[in-house]
Parts: sequence; structure tokens; C-alpha cells
Amino acid sequence: MIRRHAACFYHKAAIRNQKKVATRVDRQSHHQVKNNPVENEKDPEMSSPEQSASPLLVTAAIIERQGKFLITQRPTHKPHPSMWEFPGGKLEEGESPQQALQRELREELAIEVSVGSIFDVVFHRYDWGPVLILAYHCTWLSGRIEHLEVDAHCWATASAMLSMPMLPADKPLIERLQSLSLTPR
Repeated sequence: MIRRHAACFYHKAAIRNQKKVATRVDRQSHHQVKNNPVENEKDPEMSSPEQSASPLLVTAAIIERQGKFLITQRPTHKPHPSMWEFPGGKLEEGESPQQALQRELREELAIEVSVGSIFDVVFHRYDWGPVLILAYHCTWLSGRIEHLEVDAHCWATASAMLSMPMLPADKPLIERLQSLSLTPR
């Protein structure tokens, strides 16, 4: 997982070249990696971009309503069945992250959103490979939520999400939301 101050670096890299996003940034950007028990220099899988697969580039929507955030439950027939996640999905060839996010929310939930600023960027390595999540602040514009490609949805606070079965890659986003809710305004 990376800290949020690396968000602009990753976002620009993703837009420049959606197919060849660098899996290593710590040496070039000098950003720290958090929640990694082994330093990247010592991790053989992270030692060389040529040795590891490029991460799957995905988007996530951070949609807030009265202190709660929209999350969806994955279908039982897909990987990570019944786990909760922020809505969004994979980029298709030729799409910007914002276009992908709008398409995914239309396809999964039948809603239209306005995609705002980037909220955070998270790198996570699953057993099957790495993902790079571009999470954006979004505003729900229209449509009534339908479960087209999800099993359920709910509005939850960040603290409630910490006790739910969430995708591991989404946990840093939840932690950031939690820290923002504890920060005096």
C-alpha cells in the first residue's frame, strides 16, 4: 500500500500509459510503502519491474452521504465472493480512469456519477497478482441503485467497514476515511 501523497504520481503515470504502469516507485519517487512487513528492496518479487507483472489498473468510487459511504457486495460467482468493496472496476483499453469509473457504476449499479478529484491510490499484491487502485471522490448524480452486477449495497461509516469482510486492497482506503473522520474540522 502506498501513502496518499503518491496519488498524483500514480494518477499521472496511469493516464500516460494505462497498459504499462510501473510496479515500483519507491526508488524513483522515494515514497514510503506502508503495511509491508518486508522492505521492498528485500522482496524478490518487487526487486525488478521486469520480474513482476504490471498491476491491474482499477478504479474505486468514494461516494459519501451523511457521513456514510457506498459499498457493494461482490457476487458469489466471482473471485472474493460476498466480500464488500467500494464500487468501481477495471479500465478497458482506451478509457481514462474517470470514464472507466462512470461506466462501471452504470453497469454495476445503474447510476450516473460525476468523478471528482483523486482521493487516494493503493497498491496491493494478491496471490494472483498486483492491483493499483485509483480511488476518486464521486458525486451521485442520478439513477436509482439496482443490483445489476453486485449482490447487495449499503451505506456504512468507515468504522463500521473495519468490522465487515472487505477486500484487502480496500482496507487502506477505509483507514484513510477513518482518520479523516477523526480529524477535527
